[in-house]
Amino acid sequence: MVSQKIKTVDLPLGATGFRIRSPWEVLKSGYATAEDKYALFAALTNSLGVTQLGFVPVAGIDLAITPPSPSLFEHLLTLVIWPSFRTWLDLNVEVAPFKLVPLQFRGKKAFMSGSLVSDRWRQVDDVLPYQAKQTVSIDASLTPEGKLSARVHYAMRGDNELLLRVAFHQSPREKWNEVAQLLALSDGFRSKIENVSASDPYATKDPFTVEYEISQPKFIDWSKKPVRIPAILPLVGLPDPPAKSAPIELGTPLDVTTTVTLHLPPGTTVESPAGTAVDRDYAKFSSTYAATGNTLTAARHIQFLLRQLPADRALDYNTFLHAIQNDQSQRFTLFRPDPDPVTPKPAAPTQPKP
Repeated sequence: MVSQKIKTVDLPLGATGFRIRSPWEVLKSGYATAEDKYALFAALTNSLGVTQLGFVPVAGIDLAITPPSPSLFEHLLTLVIWPSFRTWLDLNVEVAPFKLVPLQFRGKKAFMSGSLVSDRWRQVDDVLPYQAKQTVSIDASLTPEGKLSARVHYAMRGDNELLLRVAFHQSPREKWNEVAQLLALSDGFRSKIENVSASDPYATKDPFTVEYEISQPKFIDWSKKPVRIPAILPLVGLPDPPAKSAPIELGTPLDVTTTVTLHLPPGTTVESPAGTAVDRDYAKFSSTYAATGNTLTAARHIQFLLRQLPADRALDYNTFLHAIQNDQSQRFTLFRPDPDPVTPKPAAPTQPKP
């Protein structure tokens, strides 16, 4: 209730001199600073357990050698210690799912303030409240004239989910096409998109979903023999090979599944590439490609299992990366029969003149 029903006033931490309004005043007005939100939450849960303030320092500040002062902190988190559980909350992000703290603050040290504080410095838990997943499904068709039409559907849980929830929440509906266009470009779709829709950013109990349509009039030229096309799937995002002696940052463990069904003009035949499977202790990747009648299908699945690899695993990681890049460069081969030649009609017999 505090996170979603009370609007966040986006002021820098401490901009009001840490003066806090009464919980009743906050409830009556319907808006609050980060400090006000904490005070309201603490008042509402006072009989349930202990709440503590966590001040996150500005990035790059080492408070081990710099004395703490209000100007050195940039964000306010809430630590809840109740008999049933202990968790961190971010009350400032109105559309954040329960217990989901933004990535940039997880794993950081926070300066604690509040009742019964035993440790002045605590590390923010670097965990998600659920497994991070992303599914992308595409239903597409090709016309005899070479036009591609596709409907792309996303369903997300995790850090990418929160980024999209915030982006769509903060953008007016008439700007949603621009937000979705950036999403499409990040996945390798260069065509202009339209008819964007998204689920309610406040419906945080369910995955966040986004849909849009792609239309590309001259996607292929059937006059070329044969026609080769890639699987119309988002590109798998993998970190670039690191510099020497640097660890490889894979990020938060994430499970990504992408699928496409492409309907082709009648009479089209397809040669499908071979699938790939690469299995490591830090990530797994697999792909399948098939064609039945006038329909081709493709699916790719990658699961990141570890957050980081030591520098001495760089050679193995490069091998894994190249296997995925080679898979993504594969093509379907399409064949269409030539149209029947037009047979000229025989000329009408000439009638003899009388």
